[in-house]
Parts: sequence; C-alpha cells; structure tokens
Amino acid sequence: MPRGIRLDSGDLSYLSLTVHRIFLQFATDHPDRSFFKDLDIVASNDINEEVLHFLNKQGHAITVFGIGTNLVTCQAQPALGCVYKLVEIDSKPRMKMSQDFEKVLIPGRKVAYRLFGEKG
Repeated sequence: MPRGIRLDSGDLSYLSLTVHRIFLQFATDHPDRSFFKDLDIVASNDINEEVLHFLNKQGHAITVFGIGTNLVTCQAQPALGCVYKLVEIDSKPRMKMSQDFEKVLIPGRKVAYRLFGEKG
C-alpha cells in the first residue's frame, strides 16, 4: 500500500500543491483507489525555520517535513551533508525519479570498485 511521495528539491510549494491536486483527481477518477486522497506529501531539503515560514506564507500541501541537519547541528558550525541512495528493498530494485538527469540512478544493488593506475 503506498504511503506517499517525498519531494526533496525544486519548488516545494508548487510541487506539493500539484501532487496533491493529482492525488485528489486520481482518487476521484478511481474510486477503488480512494486512499490516494490521504497519501502523505513529505518535503525535505535543508529545511529550516526560514524555509518553513516561506512555505507557510506561499501556501503548500506538505503533510510531513524532514528536518535533519538543521535539527541536530548549530547553524554557525559546519555540517557534513550526505545523501543516501536507496537502490533495493528485499532484493527488489528501486529507482529514484528526478527531473535532473544526473540524479536518476540505475536501479539495483551496486558493487564498488577502486581502480589504480600505474602511479597508484
């Protein structure tokens, strides 16, 4: 059963409102899939108080905020920003969808190799 969608880049306000409208229309067009009207819209991407105020002022349909780095670190101190790319669940490949071609991953488990040249 689907739980929702995660938005982590782009215009979070616009995208959340667009997705919400699509979910509502899909639930209306497909009564057997009415749960679409209740799916969560999760937003993350360096969310902080300023971003929250801006989103509230602009309007959005976000139901869950992912606040990580800005919750556990002091803004005056540098923080290491990392990204975890999920590629497989229970041996089933997963693919990240993105408008940015370089962010789209080939689904499935990966094996890391280190190649050495003549000079190391």
